[in-house]
Amino acid sequence: MSGENKQLHILVTGATGFVGSRLIERIASDGRFLKVLSTGRDEQKGEILVSQGVDFEAGDLTEPKFVNRITQNIDVIVHCAALAAPWGNYQHFYDANVLSTQNLIDAAKLNKVKRIVHISSPSIYHTLHGDQLNVSELDILPKKMINNYAATKLEAENLLKDAFHRGLETIILRPRAIIGRGDAHIMPRIISAHKSGRLYIIGDGKNKVDVTSVSNVVDAIDLSIFAPKQALGHVFNITNDAPIALWEMIEVVFDKLDLNLSQRKVPYFVAFNIARLQEWKATLTRSQKEPTLTRYGVGVLSKTMTLNIHKAKNLLGYRPRQSNLEAIEEFVSWWQNQNASS
Repeated sequence: MSGENKQLHILVTGATGFVGSRLIERIASDGRFLKVLSTGRDEQKGEILVSQGVDFEAGDLTEPKFVNRITQNIDVIVHCAALAAPWGNYQHFYDANVLSTQNLIDAAKLNKVKRIVHISSPSIYHTLHGDQLNVSELDILPKKMINNYAATKLEAENLLKDAFHRGLETIILRPRAIIGRGDAHIMPRIISAHKSGRLYIIGDGKNKVDVTSVSNVVDAIDLSIFAPKQALGHVFNITNDAPIALWEMIEVVFDKLDLNLSQRKVPYFVAFNIARLQEWKATLTRSQKEPTLTRYGVGVLSKTMTLNIHKAKNLLGYRPRQSNLEAIEEFVSWWQNQNASS
């Protein structure tokens, strides 16, 4: 939408979640947007968004009538809503990640929405056992996805790629390990595991990873909303472009929170086999409860994974502005405030 001077009408899905709420915070008073409509399932958090000056519609994106209604008179959709977890029923993931995307595409065509910016995931790159260095968007994907989350995120991407070839402007972002103020997944899970005595260093503890500050993700979304023609139809890796030793990062967070990181270590294949056994048991018993260990979780905690972001730099003009340490400090401050009374 480069070159257009008109103020845009924008819809943000998943606006009560981590990325969506931070995006709303950024654009609520942005003069480039005449209307900001947000949607999500958490009505209480929706009231907070309304207090920021945006419209909020609680609803279910798997319902075509609801999706059709909220996409009327919209120029751009930023699709942040997703079910993100390492374990769970395929149908639940399909409904949240694939069906909702299809409904948005259908409604976008019907209501002449110009562009969809979709937040996907680099979990689709995840392979068993090996380190993955400098992974690019052109690398061959695994034949089988590591879990239902990754499988359905890839399905959603394929729907959007097809929609692009049918005339809808699309951009897909794959931000890696989002951290910062509002993180309810990555660091809180690690802190919870520590407090319950379940946190062990898996492998040698030297694995490096790319992480992404949530504010940098918002920057990438902003660039995508206004990206020129040459960026359309593309998928972009997004990171802070500064790989960091995962367990050193965790130790920095723990030091700031006055927690002691145990140096207990578990060999990779021991942890992997325990995870495989727990997944097998959960599948056999049809348990919906997430196993204590999953193969995906073992890989994330023990293997190196870094992404190549040259494409985002070249076509989107993306440049990470907030550093790893700044994002960590932002999270720690927020976490301490959230837990001050506990």
